[in-house]
Amino acid sequence: MIIIISFFSFILEYLFNYLLKKTLFLPLITLTTTVIVRPFFKKNNNLFYMFCFILGFLYDLIYTGNFFLSAGIYLIIGIIINLISTNMPNNIFTSIFKIICAVIIYRTLCFLFFYINGITIFSISNLFKSIYSSLLLNIIYGTLIYLILYLLSKKFNIKRID
Repeated sequence: MIIIISFFSFILEYLFNYLLKKTLFLPLITLTTTVIVRPFFKKNNNLFYMFCFILGFLYDLIYTGNFFLSAGIYLIIGIIINLISTNMPNNIFTSIFKIICAVIIYRTLCFLFFYINGITIFSISNLFKSIYSSLLLNIIYGTLIYLILYLLSKKFNIKRID
């Protein structure tokens, strides 16, 4: 199920990037997927970290061209998501909280990387714009996918951490 959801997220990411090019929304659908599929890794943290790194690497390969940047950031976010998950129950509200954290961390680390390397000029307003432009779409996507996966896991008795 995790592979299907990941593949679906890459397709949605492409469609949203193509269709929403000149709008307010900046999708990070693949990043949101890491938050939503975390409960399906049960207690296998190393496999989850490997999943985050590979998903980030594929995101780099397909969308950004910044090899290993997203892979490293996805891994960092995976570690943070795992820490939050071990200290909070898994429900729709904590999933939204984790999505918000993931988007803020991803946008901030990318922004800092580009600023340090002279690729962009530091502007806190640009950073905030990239964060809030990503939050709404990703919270909606994350909520819908969470609910769908929750219902499917109950219907087909798929084990997950709750």
